Amino acid sequence: MQYKIGTVAKQFGITTQALRFYDKEGLLPAPREKDSGIRRYSARDIKWLCSLRRYHALGFSSDEIRRLYACEELSEVEQIFREQMEETEDEAAGLYQRAQILRRNLEGMKQIERLHGCCEIASRPAMFLLINQKGQHLDSSPDTVNAVRNWMQHMDLLWSASAVDQAQFADEHAEAERRSGFAIPVEFAGAEGLCLDVPVEFLRPCRCVHTVAVLDRDGIKGSELFSHVFRYLREHKLRPCADATGCDRLRLGEGKCSLGETPKAIYYEYWIPVEDI
Repeated sequence: MQYKIGTVAKQFGITTQALRFYDKEGLLPAPREKDSGIRRYSARDIKWLCSLRRYHALGFSSDEIRRLYACEELSEVEQIFREQMEETEDEAAGLYQRAQILRRNLEGMKQIERLHGCCEIASRPAMFLLINQKGQHLDSSPDTVNAVRNWMQHMDLLWSASAVDQAQFADEHAEAERRSGFAIPVEFAGAEGLCLDVPVEFLRPCRCVHTVAVLDRDGIKGSELFSHVFRYLREHKLRPCADATGCDRLRLGEGKCSLGETPKAIYYEYWIPVEDI
């Protein structure tokens, strides 16, 4: 019994283009009628197609399938399967890590919703802060550039961050001079073997006002960004006593965007060390 290409494609739930591709690649040559040129598939071809589809479902490329079909010993087949298994396990580990990162981001979004425009007293975790920018000037020294490249391999654990001197932050009308870079919790830095040479600063755990504010692309001023914080400080008789570190938790790529594809705002999580007046 011979079957037309459309019949075989429908049977396997694939396109006729896929069958033509297998033919072109030499994986499943289909004899053609001399007069019409119509492809005809035998029962043996259909069994061969089952094998092809199975290998593709397992992640084998056309070249790898071709290697399998060229094997003369079972040990060769086993080796190819072993290589594919190891590659698949690596991919699975990567997907699991990605799922964990997405889970952390979802938790971060819940925290943003809870703290947006509000304040609470909390203990800031110990963090390392890599400084690569002072004011509007990037540090292009080889040590800093190499450290940034080293840290960038762990972007899923990093927050973009800035530190503001106490005296500048205490003046709610001043435009504070920031030292900016990237922050990472100490517990992760050690585990990932990050470069901790100069210009890395250690931010010790301390009592803080914990909040979330929105940094708007339109150029919101510090006094507007922290107005709810200054109000909270006055109401609770507190004053800032050290650096303030803002940690970039979420870039809002959805919702309203005033600059094309550029996010209109960035949500920042702030830890502002305080003491009683």
